[in-house]
Amino acid sequence: VTALQVELDYPPYLGRTRDVIRGYITRLDVPAGTQLGLTARTNHPTRRMGLVRQRASGTDTVSFEIDSDRATGSLLATDSASLSWSLVPRERVPGLRTPPAIVLSVLADEAPTVSVRYPGEDTVLGIAQALSLVIEARDDHGLAEVGLAWWRVSAGGRTDFPVQERLSGSAGRRLLLRPTIDLEAAGFLPGDEIVYYVTARDSRPGAAAVVSDTFRARLAGLDELRDELARRAEELVEETRSIRERAGDLSDEAQDAERRTAARSLDAQQDAAADRADFGATREARDILGEAREIESDLERMREELGQARSGLESSPLLDRDLQERLGELEALFEEILQSGLRERIEALEQSLRGLDQGELRNALAEFSRQSADLEERLDRALGLMERVALEQSLEGARQAAEDLAARQDLMSGRDPADEGWAARQEEMAAESEGLSDRVDELADRLDGQQAPDAADRGREAADQARAAASRMRSAAGNVGESTSGSRPPPGPEAREAASAMESAERSLAAARESLTEDWQAEAMQVVSRATAEALELAREQERVMENLRSGERPQELSGRQAAVREGLDKLTQSLAEAGRKTALMDRRAGPAAARAGREMDALGESLSGGAARRSEAMRQGEAAMEALGDLAGSLLASRREMAEASSATGMEEALEKLAGMGKQQAGVNSESGELFMFMQGGQSSDDRLRSLTARQEAVSEDLRDLAGDPAARELGARPAELASEADEIARRLAAGNLDRETLDRQEQLFRQLLDAGRSLEKLS
Repeated sequence: VTALQVELDYPPYLGRTRDVIRGYITRLDVPAGTQLGLTARTNHPTRRMGLVRQRASGTDTVSFEIDSDRATGSLLATDSASLSWSLVPRERVPGLRTPPAIVLSVLADEAPTVSVRYPGEDTVLGIAQALSLVIEARDDHGLAEVGLAWWRVSAGGRTDFPVQERLSGSAGRRLLLRPTIDLEAAGFLPGDEIVYYVTARDSRPGAAAVVSDTFRARLAGLDELRDELARRAEELVEETRSIRERAGDLSDEAQDAERRTAARSLDAQQDAAADRADFGATREARDILGEAREIESDLERMREELGQARSGLESSPLLDRDLQERLGELEALFEEILQSGLRERIEALEQSLRGLDQGELRNALAEFSRQSADLEERLDRALGLMERVALEQSLEGARQAAEDLAARQDLMSGRDPADEGWAARQEEMAAESEGLSDRVDELADRLDGQQAPDAADRGREAADQARAAASRMRSAAGNVGESTSGSRPPPGPEAREAASAMESAERSLAAARESLTEDWQAEAMQVVSRATAEALELAREQERVMENLRSGERPQELSGRQAAVREGLDKLTQSLAEAGRKTALMDRRAGPAAARAGREMDALGESLSGGAARRSEAMRQGEAAMEALGDLAGSLLASRREMAEASSATGMEEALEKLAGMGKQQAGVNSESGELFMFMQGGQSSDDRLRSLTARQEAVSEDLRDLAGDPAARELGARPAELASEADEIARRLAAGNLDRETLDRQEQLFRQLLDAGRSLEKLS
C-alpha cells in the first residue's frame, strides 16, 4: 500500500465537518455512528482488498472495490474493533507486505450530566420571596437543551400542575445557568413548598433527557420570617459593632503613626536624606492602609446588605413599613460614611507611599488620622441606630408572637375540650407561652440597658401575663377528663382566661414598643432643642469676642475667652453625637457645620495667640466661625422641625378620617350602581343617572389621589394611587355605559380594599 486516506463523516447531530486523514494510520478514535471512507493505492494491481474486522460480536470482512491499483471501501463505526489488512495481488509478487492493523476505538455518545449546584439541598426561604439557583450541565459533544420543572405544594397539601421552563437552547459542552423563580409572582404564600428538578438533553436523535435530583424549598411562615428579621437585625448590630471597634483601633494607630513620623522627621533634620521616609514609617503606613481598605470593603458590604434587606422586605408578606424606613435610613447613613472622605484619604496615603516623601507621608497620616476619628464617630452613631432597629424589631416580633398565640388560644377556647388532641395542643401552646415570657424578660433587661425604664416595665408586665396564660393553659389541659367527675372545674373558662391573658401580653408589648419610640424621640428632641440654644449662645459669645477684638482689645487677652467658646463647641458636638444614636432625623448638615466651626475656632485661637500682627487674619477667621455656628443652629432647627412632624399623630388621624369618608362614599356609589343595574335590566332609560353615578365615582378617584400625596398615608398596605387608578377605570367603564356584573364586582372589590387600607393604617397608628 503506497497511499492511504480515510475520510471521516460524523453523525449529523454533532454538527462537525468532514475530517480527512492521510499517511501512516494505526489508530482511529471516532464517535459512534461515524462513516469511514477509505481509499488505498498499491504498487501492483490488486485482485482483492479488504479489512478483516475483529470485534466483540464476531469477525467479518469489509471488502473494497478494485480499480487497477486503487481500492475504495467504507464502514460504519458502531463499536470498537481491530482492522487487519487483507491483500491478494493479480499476479504473484514476491515479498508481499501488508500495513499494520488499524485500532478503531469507537466512543459512545455519553448522556449529559446536570446538577443543581446551589442551593443543592432542601432549604427554607426567608424574607426574599425568590428562589435563586445555580445549575451546571455538561455533555461530551454539546448540549441541546436545559430545562427546569417546578410545582407548588400548598401548606394545605394541594399540588399544582408542574411548570416547564426552557432555560437554554443549543450550547457548548458546559453550561452554567443562574435562573431565579419569583415565588411572589407565582402566587406562593408563607408555608408553601416549591418542588423542582432540572433536565438536560443532547442532540443525539431519540436520546432521553437526563434528570437531576429533586429538591424542595419551603417559603418560611410568618413566625419564621419574624424570627429571621429579628436574628438578622441582631447580626447587623454585631457586625457594625465589630467595624466600629476596628475603626477605633485604626484611629489610635493612625494617631500614633503620625506622632512617630513627626518625631522621626525632627530627629533626622540634619540628615541629608531626611526627605526620604524610612522603612519603619512606610511599614506602619502600609499596615494602616491595609486595615483601612478592609474596613472600607466591610462598610460597602454592610450598605449592600441593608439595601438587600430593605428590598427583600418590600416583597415580603410581612408589611413593616417602619422597619423598611429604618433600614433605608441606615443604608443612607452607611452611604454617607463611604462618601465622607475615607476613600480620598486612602488614596492620598497610597500616593505618599509611592513617592516615599517623608513630608507627604506625614501630612497624609495627619489627614488620615483626622478622617479615621471622624469615621469612628459616624460608626458610633450607626451602631446606636442599629441597636435601636434590632431592639424595636425584637419587641415587634414578640408582640406578633403574642398576638398569634392569643388568636390560636381564642380558637381553642371555642372548641370542645373533649375533642381528640385538645389537651395536647394546650400543653404545646403553654410551652410556647413560657418560651415567649423568657424571651420578653431578656428584652426587658436590654431595655434597662438602653435607659428605657417605662418600656422595660411594660415588657416585664407582658412576660408575667404570658406566664399567667401558660399556667391557665396547663390547668385547662389538666382539667380535661376530670371535670366530668366533679373533682375539677371545666376547662373552658380556664382556656378563655388564657386567651385574655395573652391578649393583655400583646397589648403590653405594643405599649412597650410605643413607649420606647416615644422616649427615644423625646430624648433626641430634647437634646436637639438644647443644642440649638447652645449653638445660638455660642454664636453670640463668638460675636462678643469679635466685637472686643474690633474695639482694640489685645488679642492675647481674648485667647482665654475664645478657648472657652471652643470648649463649649466640643461639649455641644458630644451631645449631638448622642442624639444621633437615637434618631436618623438629624439634619445631615449639622455634623459638617460643627466640624467647620471647630476648624475656624482652632485657627482663630492660634491667630489670637500670635498677637496684633495677626489681627486681620483673626477677624476673618472669627467671621467664618460665626457663619459656621449660624449654619449649625439652622440645621438643628430643621432637625427639630422634622422630628416634631414625625412624632405627630395628627396626620395619621386625618388620613384615617379621609379613608373612612371615602369608604362610605364608595359604599353609596355601590348601592346606587346596584339599583341602577336592576333598573337597566328592565330596559328603562337611565342616561342621566349613569352620568351622575360616573361623576360620583370620579370624585372618589380624585380624593384618593389627594390622599396619595399625604405623607401620613405612606404606611398604607394598598397604595392610594393604585386605588385611584382602579376607581378611574371603573369611572371610564361607567362613562362608556358598561354597567355590568363585572363593573359591580370591581366596585365591591374597591370598597373592600378601602376598608382593608383603613384597618392597616388604624393598626399602625
